[in-house]
Amino acid sequence: MHPSRVLERHLSVWLDLVAPLLVVGPDDVVRDANAPGADLLGRETGSLVGSSLPQLVPGITGTTGEGLATVLVQARRAAEDVAWDGSLADGRRLRLHLRPAGEDLLVLLRDVTDEGAVERQRDAALDAARADAVRTEHLLRLSEVLAATSTVDDVVRAVVRAAEESFGSSAAVTLVDRAAGVLRTPRLEHISAGSVTRWATVPLDEPGPGTEVVHSRRPLFLDRAELTRRWPALDARFRMVAATAVLPLTDAAGTVTGLLTLIWTRHHDCDGAERDLLRAFARYTAQALGHATVLAERTSEARLLQQAVQTRSLPVEPGLALAARYVPARTDRHVGGDWYDAVRLGPGRIMLVMGDVTGHDVAATAAMGQARTALRALAVTGAADPAGLLRGLDAVLGSLDSPLPATAVVLVLDLAVGRLCWSNAGHPPPLLVAPDGGVRRLEAAAELMLGVDSGTVRTTRTEPLVAGSVLVLYTDGLIEDRVNDLDTGIDRLAQTAPLLLDAPVDALTPALDELVVRVGAGGGDDVAVLVARLDRWADPGPVLS
Repeated sequence: MHPSRVLERHLSVWLDLVAPLLVVGPDDVVRDANAPGADLLGRETGSLVGSSLPQLVPGITGTTGEGLATVLVQARRAAEDVAWDGSLADGRRLRLHLRPAGEDLLVLLRDVTDEGAVERQRDAALDAARADAVRTEHLLRLSEVLAATSTVDDVVRAVVRAAEESFGSSAAVTLVDRAAGVLRTPRLEHISAGSVTRWATVPLDEPGPGTEVVHSRRPLFLDRAELTRRWPALDARFRMVAATAVLPLTDAAGTVTGLLTLIWTRHHDCDGAERDLLRAFARYTAQALGHATVLAERTSEARLLQQAVQTRSLPVEPGLALAARYVPARTDRHVGGDWYDAVRLGPGRIMLVMGDVTGHDVAATAAMGQARTALRALAVTGAADPAGLLRGLDAVLGSLDSPLPATAVVLVLDLAVGRLCWSNAGHPPPLLVAPDGGVRRLEAAAELMLGVDSGTVRTTRTEPLVAGSVLVLYTDGLIEDRVNDLDTGIDRLAQTAPLLLDAPVDALTPALDELVVRVGAGGGDDVAVLVARLDRWADPGPVLS
């Protein structure tokens, strides 16, 4: 039998199948169709024959991105069936299986609408699961970032960074100043140059999205059109805003203490899931802001206490120039127990003290004040040498209800005989700068900190004093940093200390300021420095014991 006749018989057998089938010629024209195929396409068999398949079913659009005509060419070259998914104009989804049959193609049609629905449900469930996972990850990251903040400025920086990374937006944190009747928004420079002028301070009685949220305590999610419709007078202020979300920040009592504002400069729709995420973001921000505010209040109180108990003036003694500096930590995250003191014990005799109580809170500041007062009382009411003064201070600190360990170094300068006596309780060693610029540490075998063991043996050591010498006492905040050890910091101070030798008597304090700037370890801790320069001797007199 002729091969063409054999193929015709095969095609006839195929057309007898109950599955929807078309026979498409080499010119993509339908040569034949069985009844199920015509029914599936909603056409009469006769109207299908002679029609171009791509034109016959123009409603089919490939989900793979390839048109049907292209797939027909590929199918004729393929060694096996080629499948192609598309959808009809009425919404039904079809799967076409194309198989070469000589110069023709057999096109098997299958309605996969229901299968597509199942797949879409599965895909939707997977998408929802992925979205939930992403939201959970965002929330965890947001909570971790904000939990690590300790100042209002920290919170603002963290919020700005998190909003950009998680929501693709700019953000601002606004504080409600009810006493002044305004909304204050710091750090707006990152949004636009004009934002500071327009939004840094807004009266609470001025109409706008922020004041509305403060009064209603309900968040707003608005696009530019809605912003303009509701506040037409502010349209110029919204010129950079395509969409915004403004959420209240509330404290435990439900009072609105601030606002979290996110701004998108391109079209953005906040769906329900994102709104939930933003509400959680606002809760975390409010908690972090509340913590930072309380910490700032406590730090302010401690600073006031610290200032109240610090030495405010230095004694005047012929032949001796004194200067001191106390520099609070720039981070404002803690207060220290650093202190210095200088007390005139009699003609030609001066006691110099530098100390540091452990801790960075009000308790440390209070203990510092008690230690300073106790040491002054011990010095002016007795004739104890430096070791005796430290033993007495040890006993005082040990008697407190909640003693805190402390370091301290006490020096007594006897100008009449050119002698220096000193004792050190675990404090960084003072530096003695000779008139020729040589620098030496006043150090010996380490002795325990104060407040650890009131029975600790203390030792007084003696050094000669030479006119023109400089003594430098300091706390570890001046020399300590995260990279280098204390010895490296002391060496850095020793290299800088000689600049104090040649400063005019009335310019010793500016020279000390320069030293602090040069040596300063970065502002991570409080710094106290006390310097004494022996410019000339007082008139000789009796040695005071």
